[in-house]
Amino acid sequence: MKYFQTSCNLTILTPHASKSVIQYARGKDLKINGCCLKFNTFKEKDEIFYVCQNCRIELKKVTEAALTSFYLFLDQDKNFPWPDYQGKTFYIQDCFRDMEHIEIQEAVRSILRKMNIHYIESGVQDMCGTMYYHGQRTENWSEEKKKESMIPYVQQFDDILVITYCNRCRKDILLAQHEAYHVLELIFPE
Repeated sequence: MKYFQTSCNLTILTPHASKSVIQYARGKDLKINGCCLKFNTFKEKDEIFYVCQNCRIELKKVTEAALTSFYLFLDQDKNFPWPDYQGKTFYIQDCFRDMEHIEIQEAVRSILRKMNIHYIESGVQDMCGTMYYHGQRTENWSEEKKKESMIPYVQQFDDILVITYCNRCRKDILLAQHEAYHVLELIFPE
């Protein structure tokens, strides 16, 4: 069976995009699965499409089912009605947790090109917002320390908006008061 793994963090941060993604997944006959931290009955022959790096990490702990990024699924949809952003320029922020997943990075960039988005590489892959910040685990940092660490980081973007495909990266770029979008917000605009 093929499943779509919803993301609690995506639902909290971008409820409209989350709802649209779930509706799309249902239309593609993917069975919707709830929170990755709850009991599941996946079988080894199942395939689970996910949008959240944390979901992938948690699912790896509890199942032998195939785990595939939803961005690969979307990128291969020949009939998807891609919105046209008319060459608008964004920075793209890759996530530390996807450093070993070049296929996800390539799929996201392919999707951006299909939406007529020009992107500038941030060139930084050793962070996931403030969850992993330049090689440090930061879960015990105060919100103020997280904000203080992200403010100098986002200054490199000047007035250019940022695209992420990680909930944490988006959340902490916003924490530093720089505008950022999760790529799913652009794929499924309101």
